[in-house]
Amino acid sequence: MNSASTEMNPLKFPVTTVDMENALVSRNSSPFSFTQHLVVNRTKDLVGHEADMLVLSDSGYVTEIEIKISKSDFKADFKKRHHHESGYVKYLYYAVPEFIGEWAVQNLPEGAGLVIVSPMPRVMKPYIYKIAEARKNVRKITDKMRVDFMRLMAMRYWSRQIAIRKKTVNDSADKYMKETRALYIKSHAKKAGC
Repeated sequence: MNSASTEMNPLKFPVTTVDMENALVSRNSSPFSFTQHLVVNRTKDLVGHEADMLVLSDSGYVTEIEIKISKSDFKADFKKRHHHESGYVKYLYYAVPEFIGEWAVQNLPEGAGLVIVSPMPRVMKPYIYKIAEARKNVRKITDKMRVDFMRLMAMRYWSRQIAIRKKTVNDSADKYMKETRALYIKSHAKKAGC
């Protein structure tokens, strides 16, 4: 297969919202890297409506990213009542996997930008396909909102750390119980003369 046909028919790969989130905030390959910006995923109240991802710039403006993993997911976004309107969101982007990129650019709402996530060896790489237009009459976030942003980031981080630790502890306990049970069965089998 030559590269021209690959560009015309992007590889359809299994992708989840979490895969997309990870690609969008990765350190090396993203314009929305968490090493450069404050980034919060899956939030309801920071800008007055539910958002898949919010990126806060140093200048105090918010970029909203709506992650869509399929055409039906993309279409469903337009059934929402809020239409991503907020006095704090300066830029709105839709992030989609490469295999629906051409279709998505034709169906973007006016002023929205598009981020396409491409499969690469061992990594998914996002790139801005269409730059979002800056919205008018947008306010910078307040100091309290910045603190709320950071608090939510910390809550997400520590919740994940706790979940990882619980899984590790539970896995260790399960392994211990299986080993103990195996030894118990083995010792009773010897006593019974089996």
